[in-house]
Amino acid sequence: STGTFLLAAIDPDAENQLVHLDKSISQGRMLSEQDTIHLDTSIPDNPAYYPSLHRSIPYEQIPMLIHRQLPGQIALNATFTLLYSGALTPEQIAAKGGVLYLQRLPGQKVIFQGAVPMVQNDPQRFSGASLLWNGHSWQRIVSSSNKGIVPYYSLDFTGASAPAGLSYQPAIAPDGSAGYRLVPQGSQGPELAFRRLSTLHTVKNADIMNRKGPEVFYEYQAVGEFTDSKLEAQIGNPLNWLPENTYSVPPVVLRYDAQGHLVKSKLLLPTTNTAGYVMQPPLALTTIDAARQLVGNNCINAIRVRVAGGISADQEGWKRVQQVAQEIHQQTGLQVVVTLGSSPKPTLVYVPGARLGQYQALQDVPAIGWVEERWIQIAVALTYLKQVGATRLLLLSAVLAVCLGYLAVTFSTLAASQRRDFAILSALGWRPWQPARIFLAQAMLLALAGGLGGMGLALLIAWMIGAIPLWPVVVWTLPVMLALALLSSLYPLWQLWHLQPAVILRASPSISAASRSWLATHLSAFLPPLAALVVSNLARSRPRTVLAALSLFLSSVLLVLMASGLLAFRESLQGTLLGDFILLQTAVPQLAGCAFALLLSFLSVADLLLLQVRERQQEIGLLQALGWRPALVQRLFVQEGILLALVGALPGVLVALNILEREQIAQHLIPPLLLALSVGLLMLLVAALASIPALRAISRLQLIQVLRAE
Repeated sequence: STGTFLLAAIDPDAENQLVHLDKSISQGRMLSEQDTIHLDTSIPDNPAYYPSLHRSIPYEQIPMLIHRQLPGQIALNATFTLLYSGALTPEQIAAKGGVLYLQRLPGQKVIFQGAVPMVQNDPQRFSGASLLWNGHSWQRIVSSSNKGIVPYYSLDFTGASAPAGLSYQPAIAPDGSAGYRLVPQGSQGPELAFRRLSTLHTVKNADIMNRKGPEVFYEYQAVGEFTDSKLEAQIGNPLNWLPENTYSVPPVVLRYDAQGHLVKSKLLLPTTNTAGYVMQPPLALTTIDAARQLVGNNCINAIRVRVAGGISADQEGWKRVQQVAQEIHQQTGLQVVVTLGSSPKPTLVYVPGARLGQYQALQDVPAIGWVEERWIQIAVALTYLKQVGATRLLLLSAVLAVCLGYLAVTFSTLAASQRRDFAILSALGWRPWQPARIFLAQAMLLALAGGLGGMGLALLIAWMIGAIPLWPVVVWTLPVMLALALLSSLYPLWQLWHLQPAVILRASPSISAASRSWLATHLSAFLPPLAALVVSNLARSRPRTVLAALSLFLSSVLLVLMASGLLAFRESLQGTLLGDFILLQTAVPQLAGCAFALLLSFLSVADLLLLQVRERQQEIGLLQALGWRPALVQRLFVQEGILLALVGALPGVLVALNILEREQIAQHLIPPLLLALSVGLLMLLVAALASIPALRAISRLQLIQVLRAE
């Protein structure tokens, strides 16, 4: 006997398109639309004539595709023991005590002890072979049907039934979340029945015990075998998993015991209970046409529909799929579930037990406890994309803020390089607003040229990769660039408006020592001389120092948040259909934005240190004249860059860690403290590298010319 197993019907072409079932064939071939119930051509004179029934009965084969290895294996272990071999008759044995007497006799011999092959674990039994034990191993004996003899591998559909779904009631889970409770439907042996079994009537009665005799003998024709390893990769991922019970066991994990105590996670597997909680997937598949011939037109449980065209996981795609679903419901009256962007939602379910007599139980059945199921939540992708939109907004804001700081430092450098020229013009009678107007025109011209060049490059890249530009973003790019340039020019314009030609034209350091802050003055008393000089030099140009530190601060926050977000996305999404889409849409722009922010931070520190070298040429020459070696002077500027990185990056990583903790952005690949430390070291490296242009400028200074100017 093949035993109890599930038989399901599929549309072969549709399964090949949806889950690529044809790629999972391990032996034989895939089912086709032409496969249907047909006469067994291997039997001569089919249909066979039965004299006792005074009529012929055909042998028909059901084409089947066999599941090579079901996910949940069921073992049948048996032991056969020879208790007695002698002259006593059964009556004499019964008089001596029956079985108890035999069990006490010496010389008992175990004839067989081990696992018995089952059809669920050994699909070869579908080939019509017997498995016989010869005392040492199982032997496979192939036989064929004989005329007038019922084939031993015929299928008996007299007791066939179709299992219904599960029933749930709302409940509160041990962790306080909304959970559910399974509703038993009866009992079956030592287990509860959670499904109702409805009798499945076949079109042709195959009851061989009916006195009228059957109309047909059904056999199975194994056309091929398949494995679910490749299918599991498509439908088994926790993120994009769908309840494909046709190919896999629904993952059910024990989380809490019956008393609500947390236990070690354990995966629940199917049992031999045909009405049990966890069901084994079908062992054999046939075609819809074969199912229609077997049980009639009422043979379809579900129809999966894929909407044609490019459907994206956004509001527009959702509306289009909803329109198709509404049309299907209006024309057919069928219930439609839209799975666009759906994703499993872990849900706790209580699996109860029963006392003797409850639910017709013949014994006490202990409760299993709280298990975790994967319930499907609709339109999760839209929520993900909204989160991605917030991440993009954060990225864009941080990059624009870094750009603003860099432009402020750059325009300050430009104003400093033209300060002497503007001082001469002011001395010749120019009004204060005239140099400011010229400088503002320069800033707007640079912003216009840079904005047009960047827009052209972006459109070229979009055209090369086949992307569709967002024209509202393109239109607003240039005004945003001009606004950033205007904001970045405010501090240099203020400097030019308060220009003092007499101070500028006098041959002396352009940065006065009187501009040292109170904090720098008091810190100098507690620091080594070189470190005190580093703090003092940065404090003498406070606005530019604050802008460069702010750029490093924003870059640090951006790097920590983006890195944590990308790792969290990768941890939960990578390797899934939804995850690949989101990672592709977000990872590249975020990485590019972080790299751009790092570049701007590098340029901000480099410009600041170069400007410091330009404005302190006389000081550098004087220090070297007093005996300072060029390497010591260069070391001074390197320490200024590193101190600037510490002042900007350290608060940045602390703020980022606080944001991660408040927003509960969790990832387990890299500890947050280690990630923050790595970002801090990266910013120090950026600042150290940014000091290289300043060091090269110091090495090219001509000491004699500098002192002559002094």
